[in-house]
Amino acid sequence: MQKKMISIIIIWMVINSFLWAGIPEFMSVFTEQKIPLDGKPAEWESIQSNLLNENFHLSIQNDANYIYLLIRITSPEEINKALIQGMTIWFDAKGKKNKELGIHYPLGFFQKPLSDQKEENPPDFRAQNSDVDVNELILKTGENLEILRSDGKSVTSHKISDIIGLEIALASINDELIYELKIPCLDEFLMPVTVCPKKKNTVGLGIFVGSEKIHANTFSDRSPGDNLGKRGKPGMGEKGFPGIRNMNNKNCPDLPEITKLWCQFTLAD
Repeated sequence: MQKKMISIIIIWMVINSFLWAGIPEFMSVFTEQKIPLDGKPAEWESIQSNLLNENFHLSIQNDANYIYLLIRITSPEEINKALIQGMTIWFDAKGKKNKELGIHYPLGFFQKPLSDQKEENPPDFRAQNSDVDVNELILKTGENLEILRSDGKSVTSHKISDIIGLEIALASINDELIYELKIPCLDEFLMPVTVCPKKKNTVGLGIFVGSEKIHANTFSDRSPGDNLGKRGKPGMGEKGFPGIRNMNNKNCPDLPEITKLWCQFTLAD
């Protein structure tokens, strides 16, 4: 029995090390100053910028109550994809790669409520147009977000201003998309949305850019609002998003893949 337990432990350690092999590990920087989220990262100039890949840079600060993230996206394709298709920041309070808590913002142009989609010429959902006006898209991101839990099995919609302690800012500076996030790291009983580390103040962080809904459904040639009918018919798709037809995304080979980046960071005392 003891040998069996030892074998199980060894197997678990091997699997765990394999899962985290090559995953970046970072340290947060403790701050005693309140960091304003204004899309102007002057407060981050002295903080190390960690390279997730050639298109994504991450800086992290924390105080006793909050975690502050600065994500800089430098690729035009990734910027367009984040603003048009949407972006989700995932947290794992156990320091692993489980999608425990997700902040889905921007929602993406085609995931807004039908009543908000009034554009006659919506942006290309494939996000491959380098001529997209980023500042215009930022203005259209709106003030709503989704809180995802348990790998998206639980989804609730909110106005950002209605969630105590949570702040988000978007801006375009020097051809980069600046994404700032402030989220509580207090006890989960004190805040409606919080990241409360369970072990060694270590948090798993996932950055997902792109829409799984769009990958499940490709867009028809119908324009939004044209011949809106029942679900699955041309011009109307899942949850009433216009222009979607229930087709496998294999029929749209130029649809960019969802960007999925994971890292691990430790809060500073």
